[in-house]
Amino acid sequence: MKNILKKFLIIFITFSIILSINITSRAENELIESEVNSDGTELNDSQLEDNAIYDDSMIEDDYLYDEYNDYDNSIATDDENYFAITSNDVTISNDVNGDVFVCSSGTVTIDAFISGNAFICAPNINISENSEIDTSLFAASKNLDVFGDIYGNVYSVSTNFTLSEYANIYSDLFVSADNISINGFIYRNADISSENITIDENAYIQGNLDYSSKQEINIPEGVVDGNINFTESSYKEANTGSNTIKAFLYTALTYIIFAIILFLVCKWINCKFIKNYAKFISNLPKYLLYGILGLIVIPIISTIFLVIALTTNLAAILFIVYFLLILIASASVIISISMLCADKLKENIKINDTLRTVLIIAVLCIVYRLLQLIPIIGIIVTLLVGIIGFGLLLKSLVPAKEQN
Repeated sequence: MKNILKKFLIIFITFSIILSINITSRAENELIESEVNSDGTELNDSQLEDNAIYDDSMIEDDYLYDEYNDYDNSIATDDENYFAITSNDVTISNDVNGDVFVCSSGTVTIDAFISGNAFICAPNINISENSEIDTSLFAASKNLDVFGDIYGNVYSVSTNFTLSEYANIYSDLFVSADNISINGFIYRNADISSENITIDENAYIQGNLDYSSKQEINIPEGVVDGNINFTESSYKEANTGSNTIKAFLYTALTYIIFAIILFLVCKWINCKFIKNYAKFISNLPKYLLYGILGLIVIPIISTIFLVIALTTNLAAILFIVYFLLILIASASVIISISMLCADKLKENIKINDTLRTVLIIAVLCIVYRLLQLIPIIGIIVTLLVGIIGFGLLLKSLVPAKEQN
């Protein structure tokens, strides 16, 4: 009993600190979103430097990948997946038979065929004419230039987005940016939000165009086959592309720190879900069931205890545990998946087990944040991961039956 109380006390204190980090993050995001002068004009470069919250030095001073990746970052690989967290430029020049996960403070260039998805977070992203992405592109950047072919959807939060005359998107386009230029082909729908939107007369959108801006734009006749839907937005709302990317990068970094601290603390106190990570996939149905029941039943029990005067303190404890589990639920899922991936990549990434897991946690946190940006799908992913994580933690609190 003493050990359980000790572990609970450590977790409670640790996540009180983490919660304060999240609150600070939200305050900083409000500061980011207010980076305009009192007269409504955007801050200049020198003013932005004074107020900068996130810069390249944060990555350079705390790199995780460059330590064992000092070779030229011109990538030639036929691996199933490619992972990179670096402060250098990254060029993928040979085919990748899987997914690509890149977080860089330099320029990322895709100049090859990728059979899976591409998850990229970098200041500058270039999808060249020779490139093909067989599934979807998830991008957070300052500048995203698409010259190649993408057969899935494109989800982008950028300052400047360009779809060149040579580019083809065979599914849907979802973009939020300060400046959007569309010159290529989109074979389904386009959902875009920007202060400045330019659509060339040689562009083509086979589906519907839904756009949000300060005012309606002139769309050349015959460019859009489907319906055109315009939503007016104020200057302040439309001028959030550059701020949005900064907010994304900062919140992604905060979430990475959150997940890594959770992993290290839980590993130190030997939490049950850390020990049983190998059974994560096989136990998914159980976690889902526990999660649904726990999210419904615990508040009901807590309310009953609250009504009964003698059990008010117990009700308060249950509510605290309930919200604590919700707070760390999604991160616990990412940790379990990261530990599984770390086992699979032992031969590919030959470093310390803990460092390898921390690396993958960082990548998956960025992927998770990018997925959350997707309309509708982002909500579904957030709910599903939250329920599974809640069930995972709840089941970890249930004592296992002793084997005779």
